[in-house]
Amino acid sequence: FSGHAFFRLDDPFQSCLGMAPPGVLTVEDLQPVLAEHPPHMVMLSACQTAMAQVTVRADEALGFPSMLLGHGVRVVLATLWPVDDLASAMLAGQFYRFWREEHQTPAGALRSAQNWLRTADVFTLCDLLRPLKQVPGAVGGLAAEARSSLFQLDPASKPFAHPMFWAA
Repeated sequence: FSGHAFFRLDDPFQSCLGMAPPGVLTVEDLQPVLAEHPPHMVMLSACQTAMAQVTVRADEALGFPSMLLGHGVRVVLATLWPVDDLASAMLAGQFYRFWREEHQTPAGALRSAQNWLRTADVFTLCDLLRPLKQVPGAVGGLAAEARSSLFQLDPASKPFAHPMFWAA
């Protein structure tokens, strides 16, 4: 999932993933779906999807990761804080490249993607976005906009080197 998410500290079962307007998909809504056919892995590339409310018992935490794992998902990737849209998209894309094309474990692929993102310079990022700007619709427009903003930086700079972009 890539989009927006909202963690509800007051009622973690109502924490939700933002869907096409006006919809949301709550933790509570997901439970019956997962009961029948849990996927092997879920990546939640949205803000604060790894947040959890620790309950009275120290071994219980309520939120997306615990619910997904409790319903048979074997691997959950989620974020701990608000994430930058472009950095998150780049990280997710590289994660899947390392996982699928280079056959790394999910943990290894995440580490490789994080290392790639923190060391990628403006030239590398713009080169990766170049073919996407030709895609019709929102994707092409967003890619072109991202390239334009990156072109304003020093080509050798590493705009996502700070841990706030890759450590969440």
